[in-house]
Amino acid sequence: MELSLERKPITVNETILDINTEQAVESDMLLADYYPRISRILRCCVETSVDQAVVSGERLIVDGVALCRVFYKSEEGRPASVTVKLPYTKAVELRRAPQKPQIAVQSYPGYFSCRAVNSGRLEIRGAVALHCRVTAPSEAQALHWAEGSGMQCRCRPLCCGQLLRCSTRSLTARGEERLSDGIPSDAALLRATSRVGDTTFKAVGGKLVAKADAVTELVLIGPDGTLYREEMEIPVSEILDAEGADENAICSVSFTVDWTDAKLSSVAADEQPMASVELSLTAWIWAMANETDSFMTDCFSTCYETTQETRPFQLLRGVEPVHRNIPIEAEIPLPEGSDEVMDLWAELAEQSAAGGEGSLRLTGRVRFAGLVQTGGEPEYFEHLADFSEEIPVDGTVGEQLADFRVELQDSSRTAGGLNVRAQVKADAAMALQETARLITEAAVQEQKPVKQRGAGCLTLYFPEPGEQVWEIAKRYSTAPAAILEENGLTDDGAAGEGMLLIPAVR
Repeated sequence: MELSLERKPITVNETILDINTEQAVESDMLLADYYPRISRILRCCVETSVDQAVVSGERLIVDGVALCRVFYKSEEGRPASVTVKLPYTKAVELRRAPQKPQIAVQSYPGYFSCRAVNSGRLEIRGAVALHCRVTAPSEAQALHWAEGSGMQCRCRPLCCGQLLRCSTRSLTARGEERLSDGIPSDAALLRATSRVGDTTFKAVGGKLVAKADAVTELVLIGPDGTLYREEMEIPVSEILDAEGADENAICSVSFTVDWTDAKLSSVAADEQPMASVELSLTAWIWAMANETDSFMTDCFSTCYETTQETRPFQLLRGVEPVHRNIPIEAEIPLPEGSDEVMDLWAELAEQSAAGGEGSLRLTGRVRFAGLVQTGGEPEYFEHLADFSEEIPVDGTVGEQLADFRVELQDSSRTAGGLNVRAQVKADAAMALQETARLITEAAVQEQKPVKQRGAGCLTLYFPEPGEQVWEIAKRYSTAPAAILEENGLTDDGAAGEGMLLIPAVR
């Protein structure tokens, strides 16, 4: 019987691009007449988003926005703010044009500077930092089984997880609401921040239907310098592509807010203004299907000398996503002579997830920032606090996608400044990696028949401790199944102690 080979495909996730880069942005801005005139810049706070990331040929093209919120002291001595959007585009060369690329791009504020050219003009210069990762599936084949010409196969069941989706996607949510009656109709918007709650989702026919609620906090300042706070809820709903995902796939979806842009509409004197809010969000999408199949790891023929070709495969196994709440507590020194803390907020300054052997490590920094009154003058302050969490895993992390959200919980004045507590919520999806060397090609050399080592039909053999039945059969060019049957064994692992009967295969 001639040798017949059966092959099966293996999907391998190949990394096409994984780099950090920057894109410069700048703006010269004239303040509209309804903004208070600038006396002194307090701080330029920057949030960034990726609006679109697409692969075109051998290039990754990223379009996004840096939203700069400039806090300043007005000529009347009160804090004020103005927001400007700075669009950017970045093109990154790829080493080849991928098919069905998975794109995950994260943006961060790089260096930024802001100065007042005069009381009505701002000059902003800076750069957006980008982490760009592009992966693409590729298909290879390995031998599943071989039959004929006395071929003996040693096979191993392996999990060949297929990464269906590991990427980010930008989306926009909008809401509008009339301000509460207790807020002066001539109040000005000072700050707007948003947070997204936990996401619920369902996999349906290659789509992930995801929903969440975003809460936006508006901080307004009245003509007398009094601060007012207003919250509004904005629903977030999106249908996300995840080809191949079904109820059996391991999936994860979460939303984070990149920036919040809020505006107040002008109204009649007897009406409250309308607050319109635009949220730029990132959807973090993960979908993976685990499939187990058997592949050949070794082979030989009882009749002929055998050749084989092998190669290592990086195989993935998806595990259930993990969710962590990481507490942070910090003592923040306030500017000397601070009288009153007017406003306080928390934002992510840095975030990263690094996988390795036995763990996934989540690290980053939270920036606590705010405004205080010092001797009747508004001042900006900030403080950075580190966080770290190590998640143990049973193996080596091969692919991962993690996002972070921070929530300010409470604060209290102390003799030295301000005690603050916050919580970082981290959602991490991951796949563990295993390297397996598999046979991709096998052949028998019919012109070179094997020579039986034993002289008769049975050979007496005393195995070494731990010696495998497979290795003994290979040495004597006989079938492992024949050794098992002849000696009443059921496991082709270790041969055990004592004498073995090695039958010849004719």
